[in-house]
Amino acid sequence: MAQVSTVQVLLATKNLFFTGRLKALAEPFGAKLVHVSSLKQVTERIGSPCPDLLVVDLSSVDNPDYGKLTELVARCPQTAVLAFGPHAQAHLLRRARAHGIDRVVPNSKLTEAFLQMLRTMSARGAGDTPPTSTPDQRTTSSGPKTP
Repeated sequence: MAQVSTVQVLLATKNLFFTGRLKALAEPFGAKLVHVSSLKQVTERIGSPCPDLLVVDLSSVDNPDYGKLTELVARCPQTAVLAFGPHAQAHLLRRARAHGIDRVVPNSKLTEAFLQMLRTMSARGAGDTPPTSTPDQRTTSSGPKTP
């Protein structure tokens, strides 16, 4: 029998509501979620091994450093990144997209996007290269794209 590896998730947020919610969602998948409250702490933790998924709350990390996020993505190219923030702060979401973040969603779509990414990672096995998102998978600053 093949050994299934655990999905490793690194969450950067100061919002304990999101921390509790995402931990509860990750648990049934057997995913290990580690919480940090700043991008500096992400920098200290990311490396070897790289997490399978980095989740970043753009509104609660101190003044998001998009260059730092880009650097982190370059250090761990197999790590998928999910960034989220309030739809009312669309500039945060647009800047994250402009810096090549895999998936950027408003807070209202976080649960759905997180579950979708966990399902995909669990189905293919952690540590594999994440699929590249398509423009249809991205969410606009005004909400999801509709057909």
